[in-house]
Amino acid sequence: MSEYIEGVLRRVTYECTKSGSHISQATSDPTKKRNTHSQRTSCPWRVNLTYPKTSNIVKINSFNDVHNHPLTSMIQEIAPRFWKLTQEMLADVEKYVVQRRMDSMSIYPLLKHDYPNQPIYMKDLYNAVYQFRKKNNLETVMLRKCFNY
Repeated sequence: MSEYIEGVLRRVTYECTKSGSHISQATSDPTKKRNTHSQRTSCPWRVNLTYPKTSNIVKINSFNDVHNHPLTSMIQEIAPRFWKLTQEMLADVEKYVVQRRMDSMSIYPLLKHDYPNQPIYMKDLYNAVYQFRKKNNLETVMLRKCFNY
């Protein structure tokens, strides 16, 4: 829940992703029933914040720091913000793309070998290779070499 007053966020509530309960959309037709389950556990974790007009300080109105489920220890594997390639990895990717003219499928095993504890997602690798090729105009250079221009 968020409340804006005069274009400024004044009140916000953050809840656990497992808060609330599943609302079944069951049907009486047995052919349309699916075997599903919900991740929701009615978790009570919640924080209410306000940013009053009278001060420049965000205030915590209420905070319930209790979860009714175990917290994940694999946050680096499931949270998208941790999927990014590190600066060292990006430097290696740029070197492979610019100096050696390698593609994503050739670079991936090298990165896996050099960074065994770092998750590497192909989408991030594809994006990095594309950006380095675009930055260095490699497609044009490669086409000119193919056609001897």
